[in-house]
Formats: sequence, structure tokens, C-alpha cells
Amino acid sequence: MYVSDEWREDKSRNPVYGWQRLYIIESKPEEYRKPKRIEKAEPDAPIAPVEIQTVEITGEIVNVRTQPKSSSAKIATVSKGQRLILVAVAPNGWFQAELLDGTIGYITSNPKFAKIA
Repeated sequence: MYVSDEWREDKSRNPVYGWQRLYIIESKPEEYRKPKRIEKAEPDAPIAPVEIQTVEITGEIVNVRTQPKSSSAKIATVSKGQRLILVAVAPNGWFQAELLDGTIGYITSNPKFAKIA
């Protein structure tokens, strides 16, 4: 067993620096170890743009609801030709969409009333 007890100067750019005591217990002497090379971290890769999908309102007037079901409370109405940002598609097929004012609600996915544009 190999024991190393040494002091090294901390040359980092931290506001607090000084000396560090290194006390290492190893099964092999240092001359048998291969040094590990520390690579400089690569900068984060740029984020690829994502195509925003929209929902086009095809019905004359369509209700926007709090939940993905026709019995839930109505929070707004939208008119034919309006486009909303598609946030998600609920498991039952309703569209979760964001209105122009930032409100998020659900609209039916029935093609008579709305479709993904």
C-alpha cells in the first residue's frame, strides 16, 4: 500500500485560495498510475429551433374550456379563422392551446370546429 502526504498550492482563481493538504492512500505507487487528462468542457450546443404548431379555428364560434371535456367551464370563445398556438394534444384528442392573451385552455379537435394548421 502506498501513502502520499503532501501539500500543494491552490492556484485556482477562487476568491479564497491557499494551500491544500493531500493525503492519498492507494494500492499502487504513483509511478504505476496513468495520469487522467482533463479536457476543457465544450460550450453547450446551440438549441435547434422547433417548429411551432398552430390550431386553426374552423367553426363559426368555438368555446375554450378549462378541461378537455365539453362539460367543463368555458373560459373564452374564439372565432373562425383565428390561429392559436398548439401546446399539447390531450389523450382524448382535445387540443390544449394558448390564446393571444396567454390564456391556456382546451378546444375540441372535431374538424368541424378546429384543425392543426
